[in-house]
Amino acid sequence: MNVCIDKEETVRRMNAKTNNLKKYDIYGKEADRIRKELQKTTEVKAGIFEDYRDKLIDEEQYVQISGKYADKIKELTARLDEMLKAQAAYSREYHIDEEWKEVVEKYLNKRKLTREMVEAFVDKVVVHEDARVDVYLKYDDVLNDLKILSAEREAV
Repeated sequence: MNVCIDKEETVRRMNAKTNNLKKYDIYGKEADRIRKELQKTTEVKAGIFEDYRDKLIDEEQYVQISGKYADKIKELTARLDEMLKAQAAYSREYHIDEEWKEVVEKYLNKRKLTREMVEAFVDKVVVHEDARVDVYLKYDDVLNDLKILSAEREAV
């Protein structure tokens, strides 16, 4: 839990550095560019439907052209999501998942493991025949992402 809080603070502190603020701006500008392209593509796709409705193109042409634009919209939407996620990772106000943070802060100063804590943090426990035990935490992926972000910022 302390690692979580420490790493979040490290990321926030490092994001305030000039070169990281520039990256934040770059991702924001790229997101804006993608939004504009997405809007244009959506308008063109709508225009194709109007052409089909007005019988300027037949159904086969409409399906083919519309499909291409639908694929492009899907691709642009995915790229926009990537840019927004990357931009958020460089935000001065970077913060971890709120639900997870609330759970961490709730139990941060507890020194004795309780059933409630186990239910809050543990996803599953696997006991192997050779007596090995694997404990899978609910937020392992979030913590790993946070550790990676922190290491990247500290390396710069």
